[in-house]
Amino acid sequence: MKKDQLIITYQQAQAEATKNPGKPADSNNGRQRIVNTTKWTISRKQNTENINFTKPFNGDAVCLIQHIQTALHQNTALPEPPLTLIAGWWSSGLTSNFVLTFAGCPSTKLVEAHQPTLLEKFSAIFNLFCNKGLKKYVILSVPMVRDANGRLPSQQQLFQEFACNNLHYRQWRLPIKPVWAWSSLINPTRDSLSFTFLLSDLDNTSNRILRSLCYMFGKLCTVKQANSYTQHRQCTRCFLLTHNVDTCPQSTEYKHCGICSNSGHTKTEHGSAHCQCPHATIQCDCPPSCFNCRFHKLPTGGHYAFSDDCPLKKNMRRLATAPPTTQPTAPATPITAPAPPNSL
Repeated sequence: MKKDQLIITYQQAQAEATKNPGKPADSNNGRQRIVNTTKWTISRKQNTENINFTKPFNGDAVCLIQHIQTALHQNTALPEPPLTLIAGWWSSGLTSNFVLTFAGCPSTKLVEAHQPTLLEKFSAIFNLFCNKGLKKYVILSVPMVRDANGRLPSQQQLFQEFACNNLHYRQWRLPIKPVWAWSSLINPTRDSLSFTFLLSDLDNTSNRILRSLCYMFGKLCTVKQANSYTQHRQCTRCFLLTHNVDTCPQSTEYKHCGICSNSGHTKTEHGSAHCQCPHATIQCDCPPSCFNCRFHKLPTGGHYAFSDDCPLKKNMRRLATAPPTTQPTAPATPITAPAPPNSL
């Protein structure tokens, strides 16, 4: 198609879209257009797992999203705010993280400008980071460094050592500071350690790390990209423990109750009419029961499928808990490093 014909075709398509704003463009052959989205996570800051936090609106994600959407409209005083929040849900991990879905690809500067509004219902122990471009790396062959009591350097000391000896890493943002790997914490007899860290790589340039040098405690270490592993997942649509909501095979209109396990209604819509036993009142007063535990032939009473008290969910989360502190039989001679700057 020549340039003049292309211009005429584009003008005709624009005119058709103006006449029928709810109708998809002809170029999609009648199919529904796919809207690009971007996910950001409201996550707990490190070392705050033991601080109590009550989910706003009793954990109702719909009410929380509606509140944030209203706040965005009120703060901008515009019919259509520049930042459009379209969905959100609580993560199924051990910590109370909340995933936000924005329409399009808003810039990092725009989202961070509305950070006070997005974190209004969360305490100061939470921060906000973009899921896009988040990569995990592991540093191997780190020398064994323990103090006189046999303790490994704290997370802050590990971060300072990492920042002091690897200045070229400052070009990327670290949403989560480096943490010791599980194997390094549970085995005090290891002659070398490893730790992991996350990088926010929106420009897809962090692969340079694999070809760059990394020094820790006076030794050259090895850098590899770590494989992501989901410790615990549960779909908030069908409440199964086999996948997350973004990979749920059910459609977005599908309704599944986490109380009675029946379809056609949600747990917030559940009432006495949805139960198989008679009730004296409109509200359901049946004792809690978990259909996931029933399927695995475990005790079902005392909790629902979406409750954190479910033994299946606790079993899936057990590797995410902090390991017990183990003292080595013969502490190694500590290595003293100079005080590094506290920034990266």
